Amino acid sequence: MIKKHFLIILCLLTSVVISSSRAYAQPWQWCNGLEVNVYGQILDNYTAVGPPVMTHGSYDGCHMQGGVCDKYTFNQGAVWGPDATLTFKNKTTGKLVKVEIQQNFCFLEAGDITVTPLQGKWVYQTHTGSYHNYDGTVHLRSVTDE
Repeated sequence: MIKKHFLIILCLLTSVVISSSRAYAQPWQWCNGLEVNVYGQILDNYTAVGPPVMTHGSYDGCHMQGGVCDKYTFNQGAVWGPDATLTFKNKTTGKLVKVEIQQNFCFLEAGDITVTPLQGKWVYQTHTGSYHNYDGTVHLRSVTDE
């Protein structure tokens, strides 16, 4: 019983410390965020189909460049890292491509990032974030819908 209470108090204190210190840092300097950058070949040939579908965490928005979203930003939830599915439609053929991007929960260190192609052949890179420096990042370089 004492062990259970100790763990609850420890979790609450950690939560308070992380939350209070976040107010003094730049928003991109935390490991609980995830940025997904979309590059030329995808932007030129595909259109996003709606906003990302979230399994866990939150979709914070996108950076618009030339009328299209070229950077999606996500944040973790209370106990899960961000987990989102992005869907794009080929402007010529109408075929869909999908990719799921998931980052493990951040607790003192950034979580591992998993990219799972659901439809299409994706070329991508991942960069694990750092608790003190930056969010995790996924670079979606190209895709084919074959």
